[in-house]
Amino acid sequence: NLPQIGKALKQEGYLLNFYYGGDEDFTNMRSYLINGKFDERTVDKDFPVKERLSKWGVHDHIVFERAAHEIVQRYNQNSNARYLDVILTLSSHEPFEVPYTSNFRHPYLNSVAYTDNSLGKFVEIIKQSSAWENTLIVLASDHGYPYPDGISNYDPLRYRIPMAIIGGAVQQPIEVTNICSQIDLIPTVLAEMGLEAQEYQFSKNIFDTTLTQFAFYSFNDGFALITPQETVIIDAKANLLLQGEKGHLNQQARAFMQRIMEVIDQL
Repeated sequence: NLPQIGKALKQEGYLLNFYYGGDEDFTNMRSYLINGKFDERTVDKDFPVKERLSKWGVHDHIVFERAAHEIVQRYNQNSNARYLDVILTLSSHEPFEVPYTSNFRHPYLNSVAYTDNSLGKFVEIIKQSSAWENTLIVLASDHGYPYPDGISNYDPLRYRIPMAIIGGAVQQPIEVTNICSQIDLIPTVLAEMGLEAQEYQFSKNIFDTTLTQFAFYSFNDGFALITPQETVIIDAKANLLLQGEKGHLNQQARAFMQRIMEVIDQL
């Protein structure tokens, strides 16, 4: 019952493709993708056994290369067709064993450098094709990792992730410094496409300057709310304020978390 970008784009005539080098039943992804109306799902079993060399499945560079060539091929066959391609990487997970050696000695950083290198080659393949001018590529990560060593589980630094929107469809370069989070990604893209995003009640259009800037994140037994002025972090189990003041933002954070739980109960 959750809103998904796939459902919205399906109504606009898009074909939906998902690429992942691992098991699609991990964290119940297959059910989620089927409900999201995805037409094709390319996962570990769709690659030769000799390419399933990672603990998690197929290394990122192989998945990226396959996705890139299929995207270009589809565009060359029908440049008027509309596609949403979702690629989920896996190599920057423990045990961080990747076929790549960078200048980073830390295994986690080396694995991220590997995925970044694989992503760069993917972008170059698309960029050298005629598909580039009509393509929008959204880059985001799902969560942080306890690096540097010793960082606490609730530290905001753990939850700061990169996001970039590139491609020939981007009209001009711009750096957006508004405070936002992953939940704002889909409404922002849909708004730029002129599509409704009212289903995403917790989200906002990143480019809408009339809306309050905020980012919310949760961790085991706690949650946090960040604005340009203040950050509050709450240990829900102990009912303890780990950071911030017992003021308005503290109440807003608790209300936000409470509303999330109400919605979950209604699903």
